[in-house]
Amino acid sequence: MHRLWRTPDDPAALVDVLDQEQLDALEDFDVDAVTVAGSPGLWVEGSFRTSDGESAEWCVAASRTTGRLVHFVDSRSAGLLLLIVDKRTYAIGYGQGHRLLSGDEKDRRFGLEFAIRALDPKQVSKLMRRRPGARGRTEVTRMPSGSSIWAFDVSDAYADIVGGAGGKSETLQLTHTRPDHPDPVDGGVGLRIRLPTDPAELVADIRTIAQVLDRERIADLEFADRMRPLQDTDTVARLDDDLKEMLSSNVDDVGHRLSSVVPMELADTIDDVCAFKVRLNGASRRETEITADNLLNRAHILRTGTRPQSFREGTVVDPRRQRFHERHGGSWHIGQG
Repeated sequence: MHRLWRTPDDPAALVDVLDQEQLDALEDFDVDAVTVAGSPGLWVEGSFRTSDGESAEWCVAASRTTGRLVHFVDSRSAGLLLLIVDKRTYAIGYGQGHRLLSGDEKDRRFGLEFAIRALDPKQVSKLMRRRPGARGRTEVTRMPSGSSIWAFDVSDAYADIVGGAGGKSETLQLTHTRPDHPDPVDGGVGLRIRLPTDPAELVADIRTIAQVLDRERIADLEFADRMRPLQDTDTVARLDDDLKEMLSSNVDDVGHRLSSVVPMELADTIDDVCAFKVRLNGASRRETEITADNLLNRAHILRTGTRPQSFREGTVVDPRRQRFHERHGGSWHIGQG
C-alpha cells in the first residue's frame, strides 16, 4: 500500500496520478469510479503482455539448454485501487498493479513513518539505510527471526539515511490482528501489511493506519527520522550547477566525485538483475553494470545544453521486464536521489 502526497478535490482527477508509460504498456485496461464503504476512488485493471510473437523471458534460456523450441507468451495482470479516506489518498496494488502508480505521486516516507511508530523495537527483522558521502553504500541488514534494534549496529545511526524497516508490531489493532500473533510490518516508501478484503474492514484498517501515523515515534526507533533527504531549493540549484559542469568534464577529472546509487526501495532486488538498459535522450544501450564512468562517457555524446535534463529524464530498466525489477514498481531514474 502507498499513500499519495496530494489528494484531488474531484476523485475523477485520480487518473492523473497514474503512470502513463505503464498504462501504454498494458494490452488493454479499464478505469472505473468506485465507492468502497462510502469512500470514493478509482479502480484500474489490465494486463501486461510481451510483444506479438515474443516469448516469455525464460524461454530463450530453456530453449538453449534443452535444444527444443520453448515458447510461451507471458501475461501479467494488474489491478490498482485508489481510495480517498478522510481526505487522504491511498493506493493498493493487486498483482502488477503497483506499477501503474506514478512514483512522483507517492509519499515516499509513508511506510517508514508508520514502521517507526508501530514496530516493536525488540522484534526488528530488517533495516535498510544509506550513508551520505560513502560512495553510494546502501545496506540491507536482515535478521529473519527478529532482534533488538540495537543488534543492527545503530550506534552511529544518526549519520545514516534510513529507507526502510521491518519486523513485528505488538500494538496494532487491525482486522486480522490476533492476541497471540504480532502483526508483521514492512515499511519503506510503501507499506507491506496484511489488509482485509471486506470493504468496511478495509476502510477501518486504513483509518487505524492513519491514527498510528499521528502517534509519537517509538523512542528506540526515532533515529530513523532524524536524517532525511531535503528539497532545499538553493542547495538543489547549486548541486544542479555542479552536475552540469561535471557532465561536461573529463571522466578522469570528476569520476571520483560521482557514484552510482541504487534507489533504496530497489536495494533488496538489485542482485536479481543481470543486465540494464540505460535510456538517455531517447537512445538506449545495454550495460552489464551501472558505473559513474560509463554514464559520464554517455554524457559526452549529448549536446552540451541538454545533458542535465537528459539525465534527469533518463531511466535504467531491466531489459527482461521493461522496468527495473517490476516487483517493486517504478523505474530507476538516473537523476533520482
